[in-house]
Amino acid sequence: MNEVMCTAEDIGIDIMYQDTDSMHLYKDDLEPLREEFKKRYNRELIGSSMGQFHSDFATVSGCTPVAMKSIFVMKKGYIDKLVSDGGVAYHCRMKGVPIDVVAMVASERYNGKCWVGEDGLVYGDDSIEKLYEDLYNGDTIEFDLAKGSKPSFDMKGDFSVETKKKFFRKIKA
Repeated sequence: MNEVMCTAEDIGIDIMYQDTDSMHLYKDDLEPLREEFKKRYNRELIGSSMGQFHSDFATVSGCTPVAMKSIFVMKKGYIDKLVSDGGVAYHCRMKGVPIDVVAMVASERYNGKCWVGEDGLVYGDDSIEKLYEDLYNGDTIEFDLAKGSKPSFDMKGDFSVETKKKFFRKIKA
């Protein structure tokens, strides 16, 4: 990751967000970065092998999307508004909160309708985008993880296990 980051910095490419194994940069900067990386390290930057990078974005209705807007609220917490000929969808991350719970809270909070597709993208109205904007602006939002598609369990002292009926997590950027 350091090789890629330092190469980008050396040739004046802005990286808006970076994590252990991912980064957000302008689409037009990808080719110059790929070329300079190949020149410096004699390796291909783009690909699916170990040490290579590829887009995280799933196709939208069979079309390759481009992020038209991104909101970065915290480490491992961001949203990309993806646009393609196939429509609009959202690529969302929220460490510690399943995306189906984020979509549900967004729908409830803004009287909207959004859902997670089989591809892991969020579809529907812009209520999910509003939720990330509010987090970015400093709001604290509470999520009940017990309402999601993954069950949450309580391990008791007597070694019994109960399904949690409520499991709240508050997020503030």
